[in-house]
Amino acid sequence: MTRRLKSVKIKDIKGIDSLAFETGAVTILRGRNGAGKTSVVDALISVFEGGHDPQLIRKGAKEGSILLALDDGVTIRKTIKPERSTLEVRTADKGKVNAEATYVKKLASGLRFNPAAFITMTGKERADELSKVMPVKFGGQEVNEASNEHILNPQEQIDLKRFIEIREGRYASRTEVAREQSIAVGFIIETEKNLPEGTQSTWKEAVDMLRAQVGEGKAELERDIAAVDQQHQEVVDGLREARDKKLLKLKHEFDAAVAVVGAEYNEAYGRSLIAAQTEKNALREAVATQLEELTNSLGQAEASLAAQNRVEGQRAQLDKMRDSARQLQARWNQLDAAVKGLDRLKSEKLATLPIPGLEVRVEKNIPEVYVDNVAWPHVNKSMQCKIAITIAAQALGDLPLMVLDESEVLDVDSMKLLVDAAKDLGLQIIMARVESGTELQAVEA
Repeated sequence: MTRRLKSVKIKDIKGIDSLAFETGAVTILRGRNGAGKTSVVDALISVFEGGHDPQLIRKGAKEGSILLALDDGVTIRKTIKPERSTLEVRTADKGKVNAEATYVKKLASGLRFNPAAFITMTGKERADELSKVMPVKFGGQEVNEASNEHILNPQEQIDLKRFIEIREGRYASRTEVAREQSIAVGFIIETEKNLPEGTQSTWKEAVDMLRAQVGEGKAELERDIAAVDQQHQEVVDGLREARDKKLLKLKHEFDAAVAVVGAEYNEAYGRSLIAAQTEKNALREAVATQLEELTNSLGQAEASLAAQNRVEGQRAQLDKMRDSARQLQARWNQLDAAVKGLDRLKSEKLATLPIPGLEVRVEKNIPEVYVDNVAWPHVNKSMQCKIAITIAAQALGDLPLMVLDESEVLDVDSMKLLVDAAKDLGLQIIMARVESGTELQAVEA
């Protein structure tokens, strides 16, 4: 038989001096803002979640207390003093229950889950809340097998939220790899389009041959000029020798004879110099055209070699990019298989829950709850309320009690749907709603 909360007594808690009320299937705490609705909610949460908060004691009071009675005779009393809080649990025969805090927490472990707030949350808040309360666990080994990657320690256990983070990480990586692969393929297409057709040119041999010919032509010219200079020097040396002999023979002759010899020497020297210069100029003119042609040919060959090197560089880069594209494709395939494997595992796990078709998806980096492939905002109100209450039931402990603050986030029709769904599942609800001009009242809906 399901246990239920029968009555609540509160004394000197926050804005409440003294309050006692019986609880039914649905108990509504109604009243104006500041009447004490939230004080009741905080008092109940304080009992079931434990801890010590002296701020709960009403101003001017020495201590505050909350007494809860269950329909099986169990009573739970929490007394809050400035220095500490005490908890006492007694059975129907007045026997004392040991390990009171553990006992009470087990009664209402999911008390804070608010189905009314769950309906109106943002997609991310709703997905996070679902991940917290739904009893879905993933083993590290099955995650690794589903993704075909070593992501987790095989003995590790993770919840739905962490699983979704892993899945979205692989999905984001797959998207980035697809982008990089698209860039690589575009580069390959454009590079292949701009490469010259036909076989590759081999200009290196031509450039080397022309460089050798130019160097040989220059060297031959230098050798010829050096030979002319040598011949000229030999003539000069001969003339000097002849002069010296005549001067030696005629040194005692008249100055006029010496002058004649000097004049002859100068004339012969001048003729030899002119002849040598003329011959050198002729040699330069003879090879100038040939050297210019060779130099031009060398320039053209070097330009062709540079172009060939650029093409070869492009081909090398193209080969490298092809390898990169193949690696990216392989990585994309791996990530795609991981995403699909993780999706299959998630679907299998969620299929075991009492809410078929419920899952969490991430679209454009925004999480959202889906029901039978329909995003939560587009699910009809009746179904939203039924699912929210069913989720709440999964989170509850031995006492099927929900405490809802600020339930006015739902309109009247939606709240009725929520209450009806809770009643269908046999849940007990205490909810707070603002009612202007009314003092605090606890009424059964």
